[in-house]
Amino acid sequence: MNHMTMIGSDGGQGSSLSGTKLHIRLHQPEIIGSRVEFHFDTSHIFSLFRNNKFWFEYPGLEPEDFLMDDLYNIGIGMLTSQLASLSCPSILQIDEPIKRGVKLFWTRYHNSDHVEIISPEKASDNPEKFYEQRKSKSRLTLGNKIALLFGGGKDSLSIASILQDVDLSFGLISLTNPNFGSHSNLEKRREENSFMSIAESQGIDIERIRTNIYIQLRLNMHTELYTACTVPILRKKGYDSLLFSYELCHYYTHMDSSIPRIARFRKSRPETNMLVSSHYKENLNLECNLLNLNYPISEYGAYLILQRRYPDMLPHLLMCESTNERDKKWCLNCTKCAEHVLFNLSVNKVPEIDADLFFENGPWFVNKVKPKLQDRRKKTPG
Repeated sequence: MNHMTMIGSDGGQGSSLSGTKLHIRLHQPEIIGSRVEFHFDTSHIFSLFRNNKFWFEYPGLEPEDFLMDDLYNIGIGMLTSQLASLSCPSILQIDEPIKRGVKLFWTRYHNSDHVEIISPEKASDNPEKFYEQRKSKSRLTLGNKIALLFGGGKDSLSIASILQDVDLSFGLISLTNPNFGSHSNLEKRREENSFMSIAESQGIDIERIRTNIYIQLRLNMHTELYTACTVPILRKKGYDSLLFSYELCHYYTHMDSSIPRIARFRKSRPETNMLVSSHYKENLNLECNLLNLNYPISEYGAYLILQRRYPDMLPHLLMCESTNERDKKWCLNCTKCAEHVLFNLSVNKVPEIDADLFFENGPWFVNKVKPKLQDRRKKTPG
């Protein structure tokens, strides 16, 4: 691993990588109190990795609450997510025994045939059992103890409202993963401005996870971030359902005939959720179903559910997460803020953001939208 070559985020390096595989070696995760630290070595300098390490922190969990199999599952999932995006073949090496089923799951989940995960083999009755059992009807049912991934926005808030309405008890899992600023500010901002501010007083358990992974790994991840890193909490607290929120409108396909019509957000579709649930059961010995209850709902529909049926929840709606300032609920410079204004105006409701100010002098409109409109006017008068 002493051949150090700079690799861009697309893995392109021309002839210098001809016939060469990229090697990453994941060390045993280190448990320090409630924090789990991951360290790895690389055969080349990757622009998508910073410092070759990342961590997850679980306030409330003790060192004895962590299983090494669960932690390796997190590390393999995160690194395979990054390697899957590279155009060149790569090897992820672990020196400890890992189930074949775990390695098979992550390469199939990421559609990454060019990524090879190698390690000493750990006993496994049938490494493909998780794949064969993925269509079990039980994967589509809610269990007796429900965990809801909660960010404070209209998606997770609408599901929390529905669960309360049908009298299903649930807990919240809140992950803070800032691109900048402190975890403390982001966590406190969510706790003080979202439904979390009243949840505990209603007897709802709240679990918190902190991580620096967006700062250390450059490529954004999809639901694998949450399905992997929540496992220690799911196991410790006995949750048998894990819910997340992505609406139907995100599952678009390309209309350009020159591009294959590939369904987007594949990883949060029902069939992939069943695959993850089977992975939990067969490879990690964890009975927990992963479900996306927002799947048949549009983004606007999630807001309308709140506005028409649960208006008392709207003051606790925190859509914007583009600022790290604890006492600032709306940044005025992101699409979430724009959606808040437009959705409220569409139902003749006064938004928390001054609409005239937002569309006249707000940085989102002035810096992002207005220049595009002016450019379009020049190209297409009228």
